[in-house]
Amino acid sequence: MAQQKLASKAQATAGADKAATEPPKKIDTGTLAAIGLVLATLLGAVGTIFAAILKLPMWQIPLVMVGIMLAISLPSMFIAYLKLRKRNLGPILDANGWAINNVAKMNIPFGRSLTDMPQFPSGSERSFEDPYAEKRSPWPKIIIVLIILAVIGGFWYFGKLDKVLPGKAKSTDVLGTNAPAYKPPTNAAPAATPKPAARLSTPSVGPEGASKSKTERTERHN
Repeated sequence: MAQQKLASKAQATAGADKAATEPPKKIDTGTLAAIGLVLATLLGAVGTIFAAILKLPMWQIPLVMVGIMLAISLPSMFIAYLKLRKRNLGPILDANGWAINNVAKMNIPFGRSLTDMPQFPSGSERSFEDPYAEKRSPWPKIIIVLIILAVIGGFWYFGKLDKVLPGKAKSTDVLGTNAPAYKPPTNAAPAATPKPAARLSTPSVGPEGASKSKTERTERHN
């Protein structure tokens, strides 16, 4: 048994090697000749038909074209008519759980009722909102608003909007000296120097005045 398996594997590998080494088959010259003959025959037939059509009077050429179109289209139209007459909604309704085991053919009045455009009742309004549509995320709008506010805040912080804003809303008035656009005043008046204090002058007292003051003090003491 083992030898048979080995022999079968060896044959399979040999066949695979042969298949891999075989060059791709070329198209036979007979096949090419047959294809060329068919094309030549078709072209000759088309040329003969057009030559015969051009020999006809001008008013007959449109009739011939219409006849050719009808000859091509009438069989397919007849087959489509038969298929439309055999339309049956029974399997579709049964698959949707309606449990209709009978034949529900689609005739022309029934199909017209299914494809008819209903009319809106009086007083009703049309809504174009889809209640089953996926809700969009609000984050893109929020991010855009935050970016705009950040840009406006940066312009305000660096004093680019001070020319437009009123006095109390300017960055220099709100932030004071911490504002980047703050400029210290250059034309301020110099500070006033304090005046020297006035000296109290004591009147000079002569020897008579001194003696009078001494006598007054002794009298008060007694």
